[in-house]
Amino acid sequence: MSSERSGSNLLRMMLGAHPHLAAPPPPHMWRHLTEALPQYGPLTVDANFQRLVEDAVMMTQQSYAHLKWKHHFSPEQIQQHATAPTLTSVISTLYRAYAREENADGWVCKENQLFNHAHQIREHLPDAQFIYLCRDGRDVACSIQDMPTHDQHAYAIANEWMNQQKKCLRVHQEIQHTNGSIIVRYEDLIENPEATIRQICDFAGLEFEKRMLYFHETDEAVEQAQKSQYWENLSKPVMSDNKAKFRHQLSDREVRIFEAVAGDVLALLGYPLMTSSEDRELALWQRAWYRLQNEVQSLFKHQELADWDGREERNATLDQIHNRSRSDSRSTFVPSFTYE
Repeated sequence: MSSERSGSNLLRMMLGAHPHLAAPPPPHMWRHLTEALPQYGPLTVDANFQRLVEDAVMMTQQSYAHLKWKHHFSPEQIQQHATAPTLTSVISTLYRAYAREENADGWVCKENQLFNHAHQIREHLPDAQFIYLCRDGRDVACSIQDMPTHDQHAYAIANEWMNQQKKCLRVHQEIQHTNGSIIVRYEDLIENPEATIRQICDFAGLEFEKRMLYFHETDEAVEQAQKSQYWENLSKPVMSDNKAKFRHQLSDREVRIFEAVAGDVLALLGYPLMTSSEDRELALWQRAWYRLQNEVQSLFKHQELADWDGREERNATLDQIHNRSRSDSRSTFVPSFTYE
């Protein structure tokens, strides 16, 4: 669980280098299919469940750059091995199938916004363990401002980061006593990678493998680094100095705005604040003005998406998932009726 641009793909590749773990790219099935779930109708109806399985499999096989899985599975294969007519069963069956192809005993899932689905996952997979990976939100802001898929103003980025950390912390608080969750700080991971990976292995009941520190030398890491400019560091050794970038990439004003919104959460996670409490006061008009600025900045930045390889196909896939017509009777949860 993490905010985007927090080093989750780095950690995924390090864990995936363990001989007992498989860590495929994230198709973001939980986020998109959970949102679309009501429109499939009752999943206890075979035809409805089949449509869900088909969409899940499709998300792993689209040619969209870095998200495509290297192993192919048929909808019939996944539906046959799913243990229940639920989304979590479908996704976990896909990941188990991937792990079998990799001769691995377990699997790692790194998908955006998993904190929204953690309890849903734990209900189906009670032994599932979660790594809450946190990173200084001000450095997250530096990275996110380069991405056309996200908010651009420090105020909006801070709000999203703060809310996501709170969601992660709520999950962590609920399941840590069962050894279900561990907090890992990105800065600790890059400064002391072996000690941090050993800690994670102890948490997961795995033997530490030295090869996890040399993940960047694997063919898979090199291949994935070439597929996206945002993953290019996957083919490089851990960059121990990739921290506190905000000190020279954000303006003093942006730092003040970020800390005004998310300073309390930064402090909760052990990050030192750069401003005084008096400097972290924002008037209502300032908040409204920053939201408006973000809308304009994001609108212009969003236009860059048209140049992304495979983006058109990705959008077509998501449109198909989110906008499918469900007009037949099998999609009705309760009998229809009319007003007289």
